[in-house]
Amino acid sequence: MTMRLLAIALAFGIAAPATSQVRPRDMDFARPGLDWYTISTEHARVHFHADSSGAGSSRTAQVVARIVEDIWEPITSLYDHEPDVPVSFVLKDFEDYSNGAAYFFDNIVEIWAPALDTPFRGEHAWLRNVIAHEFTHLVQVQKTMKANRRLPFLYLQYLDYEDVLRPDVLYGYPNVIVSYPIPVLSNPAWLAEGTAQFQRTGLDYDRWDTHRDMILRTQVLADSALSLADMGGFYSHTSVGRESVYNHGFAFSQYIAATRGEEALAAISAALSAWGNPTFELAAKDAIGIDGRDLYDEWMTRLRSEYSARTESIRKSGVEGSVVAGEGFFNFHPRISPDGRRLAWVSNRGQDFGLLSIFVQDLDRPDGQAGLIEIDAGRATGGYTCSFGHRIVPAGSGTIAWRPDGAAIVYARASDRSDGRLVSDLWEVSLETRKKRRVTDGLRASDPAWSPDGRTIAFVTQEDGTSNLALLDEGSGEERLLTRFGSGEQVSEPR
Repeated sequence: MTMRLLAIALAFGIAAPATSQVRPRDMDFARPGLDWYTISTEHARVHFHADSSGAGSSRTAQVVARIVEDIWEPITSLYDHEPDVPVSFVLKDFEDYSNGAAYFFDNIVEIWAPALDTPFRGEHAWLRNVIAHEFTHLVQVQKTMKANRRLPFLYLQYLDYEDVLRPDVLYGYPNVIVSYPIPVLSNPAWLAEGTAQFQRTGLDYDRWDTHRDMILRTQVLADSALSLADMGGFYSHTSVGRESVYNHGFAFSQYIAATRGEEALAAISAALSAWGNPTFELAAKDAIGIDGRDLYDEWMTRLRSEYSARTESIRKSGVEGSVVAGEGFFNFHPRISPDGRRLAWVSNRGQDFGLLSIFVQDLDRPDGQAGLIEIDAGRATGGYTCSFGHRIVPAGSGTIAWRPDGAAIVYARASDRSDGRLVSDLWEVSLETRKKRRVTDGLRASDPAWSPDGRTIAFVTQEDGTSNLALLDEGSGEERLLTRFGSGEQVSEPR
């Protein structure tokens, strides 16, 4: 006879945590030089590290512990949901990198202590913003789950087997296996990120700034705004595309809160937890009485009207110069050489956002592209490459500075060390010989600026979420702090 089996397979996180998300411990490795400590509060466990010299994230941990208690009630009360166990916040200050991550199946949040500095966004209080952002993720995403966090997915599976004639064989080899996944989590990316940036009325830890508005306005007026479907996930977008998901989500969430009240965001999140609402479109209809697509169209119509009205006078009297850097979507920090003949800038031309190069252009060449030198970050170095010049050395990101004699450029570059730390230091590259020279070693240095006499480099250094200004004497190699901030202050781009 033919044997058939219809099974409902459930994935429980009983013996081990759910693996629908990548777990923090699976993506890192032990750093034996660090001692770890924990601050316990009513709602959180804040884990921080220090080493034998006392360097670490102790100050950041104390601030985080206070922030968590400040934001717990405002966020949980909006969504009428609290995590079922104290949330662990793991603080990292062994990498010159800025980010946060919420592992909502595990009630774990990872925070990097260095403050985020990106031209895609304006200024904000880093710790207040990132803690509120990631904690909102935990609460809002868990609220949208159709089951608890120990049941991350389930699926229906149909099995069929070959017929067998022997009486001593129960059934033959399987010849049909059909699996139908049933999502337990159907929270679109724009809603998750939008609510995490919105947080809730009155917190004001994140802001809709002119940087974000420029990106969205440009896309809307160029008729290239993301569709509702594209807003739903990060997929294979470039990093500016992923940033657009954040931007669209933040703006759309603000629009919903402004026109329907912030409670509408909570109501839509709650509606997504119903098995009958697998999409935002249905959840919005159920929660606030309007189909989600109609709500999106309403928002887009409003944006087109407002942006067109705001820019009407500008478009009537527009003035445009000649394009120097027409490729890449990240072209920043232009610096003219001391003799005025060359222009250097940082760009992701031919690469993605995180892979940056330094380009140098001869301004007196009439053919524009001639004389373009690329100091590459993300690809193999050495040798000549087509008409664009040739690559010199691996480079970093952020601001750059010409040496006063115009013969070299100093820049910041992060590199892995043998102790497992990612540390930013200053490097110098000669434009004539293409040779590079390490200027600092282990100083967590960035944002260099040369003194007019060429004897001193000013730069930014940071530790425990606080940045300071420092000077480096080029002749002796002596380093000297100009400021001694210790409470999370931020400085950038000295001159």
